[in-house]
Amino acid sequence: MAAATVVHQIREQAAHAVHVGAVVEAQALPLSEAYRVLLGERDWSLALTGGEDYELLFAATAEHRTAIAALAQSSDCPITRIGCVVSSAEGLNVHGPDGTAYTPAHVGYDHFRLA
Repeated sequence: MAAATVVHQIREQAAHAVHVGAVVEAQALPLSEAYRVLLGERDWSLALTGGEDYELLFAATAEHRTAIAALAQSSDCPITRIGCVVSSAEGLNVHGPDGTAYTPAHVGYDHFRLA
């Protein structure tokens, strides 16, 4: 299925912890062929919030892109850039292919909610 299945919750928690914002480009999520067959190319709700498929989400500065690409190639481990860190004033956003805000149909389980 897709990367960053809990990205909605992680991006919110991480951004609050370090006082930054985030922009996630929904169309950049690496969706599996099975996901695409079942839900199509433009339904990212489960990929963003479903929580059943896991990939690591990390941030790195632009100056490290070449090294990260080389590491991905040498390790045969795909790494996909799905967005960027922005100033906290810009907030937390998921963009669709046309650049407008994309809001998932549901949020899913909140792993960081205090009981």
